[in-house]
Amino acid sequence: MPKSVTRSPLRDAAEALDQELERYGSLAADLERESPTSEKGLRRCARLLAGLAETEQLLAQHLGTLVAAIETRRRAQEASAAEVQRLAGLVQERTRLFQSLLERCDALGKKAAVVNADLQHDVAGSDRDVFQQAAASLEALADEARAIGDDARGGNFADVARQTDGLHAQLVSAHKKVLALCGPDGSHRVIH
Repeated sequence: MPKSVTRSPLRDAAEALDQELERYGSLAADLERESPTSEKGLRRCARLLAGLAETEQLLAQHLGTLVAAIETRRRAQEASAAEVQRLAGLVQERTRLFQSLLERCDALGKKAAVVNADLQHDVAGSDRDVFQQAAASLEALADEARAIGDDARGGNFADVARQTDGLHAQLVSAHKKVLALCGPDGSHRVIH
């Protein structure tokens, strides 16, 4: 079954103009072949000339319709191009925001790795000051993870928000464990 063709004013106008040009060429060729040497020949030439005059009027109409259809298409294309530019700007803005969120997450992960390395290094020494400093660092990192998650939600990046929510929960848990190592009189509050 043949695919249905969507009608297009531009295509329709071009086809109508093309058909009229074909008709005009055919009438002109007939006039050239006709011999105006008899009454019958003169009548045929008159009919052909009348047909050519009618065709010239139709050519002008079809040409006007084609020009109008081209102008309509041009305006539609300009509107589409403007919308594409607007959307490209939006995509660039969203890309910058997403990149910023990822950079913040990466920096947060690096800071958490430093705190973890400090804790691993001092586990044998059990230096209370190191634990208190680590607890303060973990508290700040948890707050930062929450802030990144809030910004991700505000920017409608649900996947980044879920990741930072998970990281926030891990940091809060680590903070509580480190506070427990500081003893009952630890100077930092428990975060949630």
